Amino acid sequence: MNRFLLPAVLRTYINFTNDEIDILQKLAEVRHYKKKQVVLNFDEKEQYISCVAKGLVRKHIMCGKRSVSTEFAAEGSIICSNSSLGNQLPSAYSIEALEATILISFTLDSLNYLYNKSPVFFKFGKIIIAQSMLKCEEREIMLMKYDAAGRFNFFMKTKGDLFLRLPQKMIASYLNIQPETFSKLKRQSSLKPSFQILEPCAISGHFHRSYCPNINYKIHCNRLQLICINIF
Repeated sequence: MNRFLLPAVLRTYINFTNDEIDILQKLAEVRHYKKKQVVLNFDEKEQYISCVAKGLVRKHIMCGKRSVSTEFAAEGSIICSNSSLGNQLPSAYSIEALEATILISFTLDSLNYLYNKSPVFFKFGKIIIAQSMLKCEEREIMLMKYDAAGRFNFFMKTKGDLFLRLPQKMIASYLNIQPETFSKLKRQSSLKPSFQILEPCAISGHFHRSYCPNINYKIHCNRLQLICINIF
C-alpha cells in the first residue's frame, strides 16, 4: 500500500499530527478486497466501521429475489452496517467491493480506546459515526422528497462522480426507478457525469482528485470537505 495513503485518508477528517497518525496506524486494520469480493455477508455481524481508502463498495439488501442498492462509498467515504455494528446483531445488509478496494477499518473496541485517549480522537470518532448515520438517512430522504426525475437529478448533483463507475442497474436500484425510466432520464438530462478518484498527494499529505483523462478537468489538491464536520 502507498505509504501516503493511510495518513491521507485519516487527515481528510482531522488534521492529525504525525504522533496522532502513529497511534491511529497501530489501531487501524487495512483490509484489501478484489473486485466483486464480499466485505460483509448477509446475516454476518458487523465488526468494523471503515474508511474507503481506495476503490468503491456498495451496501445492498434483498427484497424478495431483488437486490436493492442502499449506499455507495468511494474514496474518503465511510461504510458499515450501522444497526449490526451498534447492536451486534446479524446484518440485514451485505457489502461488496465493486472495484479493487482498500478499507481502513476500526473495531468498536478501537474506537472506545480512542475516545478515552484524547479529545482529538473523540472528535474523530464522532465525525466518522455521524457521517455514516447521515449517509443512511440521505437515501431515505431522497426517496420521500423527490419524484423519479428529481431523484435522478439529485444523484447526478451529489454523486455524479460515481456515475461512470457504477453499473446503471445499480444506480436505478438505488434511486428506486425502473431501468427503462433511468435510461430515458439519462437521455433527457443536461447534467453530464464526471469521473474522479481521490488519491493521496505526496506533497500535501491529503487526497487530490484525479479525473478521467478523457474529460478536460484540472487536478485539485484541496482537502476533502465532509458535511458532518459542520455538525460539531
